Amino acid sequence: MRNAGKSTVGKVFLGVPLAVIAISPLTAQDIVQPPPPIRTVETIPPPAPPAINTARTDRRSEAERRETVFVRVTGDGKELWAGDLVLQGYRGASVKYEVNQVDVVCGESLGQRRSNQRTGLDFSLRNNNRQEGDLFSLNVRWNRQSADCSAPGTKSVGLDVQVSLTPGERARVSGDGGLQVELMRRR
Repeated sequence: MRNAGKSTVGKVFLGVPLAVIAISPLTAQDIVQPPPPIRTVETIPPPAPPAINTARTDRRSEAERRETVFVRVTGDGKELWAGDLVLQGYRGASVKYEVNQVDVVCGESLGQRRSNQRTGLDFSLRNNNRQEGDLFSLNVRWNRQSADCSAPGTKSVGLDVQVSLTPGERARVSGDGGLQVELMRRR
């Protein structure tokens, strides 16, 4: 070996020039990563939204609207109560009163010192939303003193009816004993 221990950099070796190769340590940026494997992913569409019953939603929004109904209750030709009632949704309106007093007519004629006369009115009105909001439930109880002193006591008359009433419409309901209820739905 004729070149032992001698540097061969830049020399021609067997007629072929030698190149200097410098080796430096590799960094993570220098390392080329192979691309990730290609996978086929099936896309699943999101579930359909739940069905909405629009008829019920419309009725509910109708139910939340305020309704004003004028009411006049008469009995035996006398006005017992009159005024506007405001309803909203399933919340109805009601009126109740009772009068207890000494029965001066029958009590004195029968010689009864402790006879009482009792009269009263109890009624309620509510929107029955199952019928597009035009059907109202009316419940009326009217208590009055018997006109016959030989049979003293209290007489009661009642009505439990459904009344169809569109905005601006009037209705009249009659019961026994001259009981009448007039209704007028405001616009």
